Amino acid sequence: MRIHNYIENDPKAQSLRWLSDAEAFTRPKPALRIRDGSCALLVVDMNRYFTHPSGPRYLPASAYAQKNIQSLLARWRSAGWRVAFARHGHLNDTDAGMFNKFFSGYILTGSPDAEIIDEITPTPVEPVFDKNSYDAFLGTSLQQWLTDVHCDQLLICGVLTHMCVETTARAAFCRGFEVYIPVDAVAADNELNHINGLQSMAQTVAVLYTTEQILQRKAPPR
Repeated sequence: MRIHNYIENDPKAQSLRWLSDAEAFTRPKPALRIRDGSCALLVVDMNRYFTHPSGPRYLPASAYAQKNIQSLLARWRSAGWRVAFARHGHLNDTDAGMFNKFFSGYILTGSPDAEIIDEITPTPVEPVFDKNSYDAFLGTSLQQWLTDVHCDQLLICGVLTHMCVETTARAAFCRGFEVYIPVDAVAADNELNHINGLQSMAQTVAVLYTTEQILQRKAPPR
């Protein structure tokens, strides 16, 4: 991966450009809107491996995504809505499979690099689905959990935009879930991959927002 920090001095304006560019080739989808209580927030792969400065594949752009993820978590938690995490890791070389062949190195389950960063630590009631592929549904009980908690929508954030986030978005769509992506609460290794991932999802499986647009929706009375 060719990694660089593509976040500009005015990240909000940059996020709006991402959204505008991604929506330029899609039609409006008025029937698809986030519904309070029906949309689970899924945080994908905010492992130290990718999102801590000491991580082997640290993504500088993840720092901006992290701030927006924290804002989304605060809203979902305060409203009592469902939150879950997906965490990538491999038990050994055999478990790593194609990841071990395709990349140089992998995330070892149970290692410090595999842990979710402290800033967004899951609460005791928020499930963590451990996975060993791009797809957070494959080999996990994520789909059953969503069914059990009566959520038919998924707001996906985390890393990497064009890899685990996009693959999980496609998997969710193919399983009948409405998919929503906050363009500034996901991050990639470089802006080209980030933009390409957003545009691909917007054209095929997901409705895109900025984090601010999501947060400006009126919260339900408590």
